[in-house]
Amino acid sequence: MLDLSECGLNNLNENIFENLSQLETLYLNVNAFTSIPIAIHFLPNLKILMLGINDFRTLKKNSFESNVQLERLSFVGCQKLQTIEDCAFCHLPNLKSARFYFNPILSYIHENAFGAISDGNVPEIKEFNIEYCNISVLPENLFDWKKVEKLQIGHNPFACNCSMAWLFNDLLSNNSIFEEKLGSSSIMFYNHKYNLGCLGTQKWSANRTDSKAITEMFAVCNTTSTSNHFFCIIIAFIGVILAAFGIYANRIILTEMSRM
Repeated sequence: MLDLSECGLNNLNENIFENLSQLETLYLNVNAFTSIPIAIHFLPNLKILMLGINDFRTLKKNSFESNVQLERLSFVGCQKLQTIEDCAFCHLPNLKSARFYFNPILSYIHENAFGAISDGNVPEIKEFNIEYCNISVLPENLFDWKKVEKLQIGHNPFACNCSMAWLFNDLLSNNSIFEEKLGSSSIMFYNHKYNLGCLGTQKWSANRTDSKAITEMFAVCNTTSTSNHFFCIIIAFIGVILAAFGIYANRIILTEMSRM
């Protein structure tokens, strides 16, 4: 284990860890890094990496591609962090914990940030924490949410529309999968479902919407989705018919022309 927290670091020589290939835990909290240090690529056995309270603005593609043993990643309190890009955490099959607690301007997480769409070897995240961020849409395809054991997502301005229907429909059902997984990092607040977005009670949300109205609103999402899917199939079928007719007509024209 190596602790380089509170050292005023904003850069590291890329070869600084060259002789520490067996290092498993690295603390780089409370420094001034604006990007992930290239030096960590020399730590193939790294399991725990703490990068809280740094100056990252975005986490870019394949930032940890050489750290395939990573199990825990923490970016707590990164006040300037805004976006997590496509494949930022790809190729990390052992990752179990991802913490982004108290990043107040973090507003975007790409749906393929963990490689769920492109990688084919998606980590089974057990702990996911984005409390006190600025997330309005939490991608349904980010990873397999059913395998998450500890879900800390409170105090975000979640959108009350179809983009979040996958979560809210579940929380409002009688056999919710996610409700028992909700938790909180804060001693003062329990991350109950009625503390999330428009599900908030009057105590937590001045714009609270009646749960029955919310259920009806999200129910339309499924109907709309199904209708759109059916509509696309019909359009595709008509396109195939028209294309076939066009080919047939062209063949007749070409045949007639060849006889002239």
